[in-house]
Amino acid sequence: MNAGHLLSDTLHKFGITQADLAKASGIPPNRISDFRMGKHDITLGSLQKILVALPAPARFYFLGLLVDSAESFNPHEKAA
Repeated sequence: MNAGHLLSDTLHKFGITQADLAKASGIPPNRISDFRMGKHDITLGSLQKILVALPAPARFYFLGLLVDSAESFNPHEKAA
């Protein structure tokens, strides 16, 4: 699962709208949509803005998902 899908899961779980995240982070709503749909990777700068904008419980949840995803990443496995 990519970071955008994990972000989508986080927003859904905590009832945060894409518009609310866009407003709080300064990232355009269409870019957040692109992240969520996997059309664009989340850059480090955007990730920082997203993390600052998320309420603490959502931030820690999202970070936990990212860490779990990274721990299961196998660099030797070919992408589907």
